[in-house]
Amino acid sequence: MTLDVLDVIVSLILLFLGIYCFLTRSNIIKLIIGIQILTNAVNLSFISTGWTFQNENTVQTLVIIILLIDVIITAVAMAIMAVGYKHGATLDIREFSKLKW
Repeated sequence: MTLDVLDVIVSLILLFLGIYCFLTRSNIIKLIIGIQILTNAVNLSFISTGWTFQNENTVQTLVIIILLIDVIITAVAMAIMAVGYKHGATLDIREFSKLKW
């Protein structure tokens, strides 16, 4: 197996792990971790694809933009988690829908 095939296999494993974590968990911390795993899988696939096609500058720029968006999403999700925990004393997503802001 070459390095490209191994990168794609690892990226697919991370993708399925992130989707599983995102769909089956109700704890907001585990959902944030699932989103992080999904973005890491996407970044790994972009890097391996860009390395294969010798288009490294475009891929590096795209990965940096994805990382910045990921940081913003994580910060907003953690802020929602903090406010939800303050008002409802739980980290369960299903309980957040019962909160009246």
